[in-house]
Amino acid sequence: MNSDEADEINVSGKHYQRLFEDAEVSLWSVDLSEVYIHLELLRQQGVTDLEAHLNDDKDLAWKMTRMVKVNHVNAATLKLYGAESEAQFVKLMGKVFLPESIYVFIKEFCAIWEGAKSFRSETKRLSLSGEELYIIISMPLPHKDADLKICLLYTSPSPRDS
Repeated sequence: MNSDEADEINVSGKHYQRLFEDAEVSLWSVDLSEVYIHLELLRQQGVTDLEAHLNDDKDLAWKMTRMVKVNHVNAATLKLYGAESEAQFVKLMGKVFLPESIYVFIKEFCAIWEGAKSFRSETKRLSLSGEELYIIISMPLPHKDADLKICLLYTSPSPRDS
């Protein structure tokens, strides 16, 4: 790679970083590596119906949610959830999920399991102050050989906001 190509990559990276940071919708950069590893382990253990398996073992499903590593969130995420900083949000992130949130996570894990290209769901979360948030989760799902660090998009659906 010559220096012109390296400069072009650097400019492109800065451009996408600015788009991420300045977006008016909540964006999360997450690493799903551990989730993919665990799903493969479950396959090797003979699990064939992941949804039934996780519905029968909610503790395992919640354990898998903790395998999702949040790398970075944008300012819109902090505003949506009422966090003062990214560090505060990541530390208190468990407070935004309701008991029924596990069913959305199970569907997300099943989408990964089945090799879907994307996942989308409408759900309810809580802000850090306890306010109910109705959101749409939309995310591309990487394949095993692709980069497992992806962005999650969270937006408030307009029908419930009116």
